[in-house]
Amino acid sequence: MTPLPSFRRDQLNALDKESLITLILSMQEQIATMAAEIKALRDQLSKNSRNSGKPPSSDGYAKPRPKSLRPKGDRKSGGQPGHPGQTLERVGDPDHVVPHPAVSCGAASCSPISPVRRRVNH
Repeated sequence: MTPLPSFRRDQLNALDKESLITLILSMQEQIATMAAEIKALRDQLSKNSRNSGKPPSSDGYAKPRPKSLRPKGDRKSGGQPGHPGQTLERVGDPDHVVPHPAVSCGAASCSPISPVRRRVNH
């Protein structure tokens, strides 16, 4: 794109009609080229990781706004006070017991293994 020469008013008055038309047409072409270049640059600047294939690390410090603009509720997450629980209770007389005996002891000094071990979770 070649820069157009600048003209003063008296210089433009001195030009004939054909020269003015040629000048105006070349200026229109240059304006259209510049407008397309400006649009392409603005489109490039407006891209981020949400509207293009760019990785989130390329967003820089100008991060996109979060998707949800809904305010945080007053309640904590999880079960609410007063809601009935669904905990399974231990039964006193189970239907069956599965023993898991120790096959071998890897340490040099093995302590005797108790036959029944019951864990209590609090």
